[in-house]
Amino acid sequence: MNKSRIIISATAFFITVCLIFSSCANRSTQGLYKDDNESVPVQNIEVGEEASGITDNEDLISGVNSGDFSKLSEKDKALAEKFSDICKELFDDSMSEYEKELAAYDYLVTHCEYDTDELDELVQTDPDSRTPYGALINGKAVCMGYTTAFQLFMDYLNIESIIVNAEANGEEHAWNMVKLGGDWYHVDVTWGDFIPDEPNRPPFHLFLNSDDAWLEPTHVWERNVPEANSDNLNYYRLNGLIFNTETEIDYATDSFKKSDVEYIEFVCPTDLRQYASELLSNYCKVYCFEYGENTVVIAQKNDE
Repeated sequence: MNKSRIIISATAFFITVCLIFSSCANRSTQGLYKDDNESVPVQNIEVGEEASGITDNEDLISGVNSGDFSKLSEKDKALAEKFSDICKELFDDSMSEYEKELAAYDYLVTHCEYDTDELDELVQTDPDSRTPYGALINGKAVCMGYTTAFQLFMDYLNIESIIVNAEANGEEHAWNMVKLGGDWYHVDVTWGDFIPDEPNRPPFHLFLNSDDAWLEPTHVWERNVPEANSDNLNYYRLNGLIFNTETEIDYATDSFKKSDVEYIEFVCPTDLRQYASELLSNYCKVYCFEYGENTVVIAQKNDE
C-alpha cells in the first residue's frame, strides 16, 4: 500500500495525519483519504451530468458573458450567477494566464471541501458532488467535482485544458492538464485540499503545474494525453520555493518570521523535513507532506 503522509507539527510535537489511498473497505474507517473510487467515466465529460441538470460549459459561459440566463434551467442559472460573481472577484485583465489559473485553483481549494460521504460505503454520495454545482454552490465535491469545476474556470478563461481519467495510488481518479506558455502541465486540485478540511488553512500546491516526472510516483495514466515535460511554471519552481540546504531554509524561514506574511510553502529534501519543521513550529502550525525524496512544508503563523 502506498502512503503519503501529512505531518502536522504544533509546538514541540508532531501530530501525524495520514492521507492513505487504499481500498474502499478501509475508507469507511480511516476518513483521511484523498481520492475517490468513482465509476463515472470522465473522458469527454461535459460540465454537468444528468443529476446536476447542467447542460455544458459553452451554454453556461455564454450566459455568464452575456448576462442573459433566460435559456438556462433554474439550477444552471443558480450556478451561472454564482460563477459570474466568483469570476468578477477573482480575475481582471491585468492578470497573466498563470495568475488567473492560480486564482481559480486557490479558490477551489479554500472554498470547497472534500465530500467525505464518498469515503463511507454505507452513505449515498450527493450526485452534485461530482459536478461544478457541488464544488461552487454546495462547497463539497469529490475528484470529479473539483476537476470539472476547474475545467469550467479554464474554459471561461480560454485556457486550453483537458480532463484526465486515470488512477492515483491504485484508485480511480481524475485531474486536469492545462496548456500555458506553449507547454502542458498537470493540475490536481483534489490533492490540494486536505481531509479533514480546516478553516483558514493555506492552499496546498503539490500538483499545480507539475510535469510528468513529478506526478509519476502516485498517478498512473494512459499516455494518450499531451506530454508534460516542462516545470517552468511549476508552483515551487516559478516562485523560488525549492530549498536544498539548511542555509537556504534558514534564510527563507528567518525572512518569513520577520515579515507580515501569514504562511510559507516550500519543497525541501525529506531528510531536512524535521530541521525545517523545528525552526517553524515555535510560532507556526506546520504541515509536512512527504512525497518521495521530497517534502512539501507549509507553515502558518499562530494567532497572537
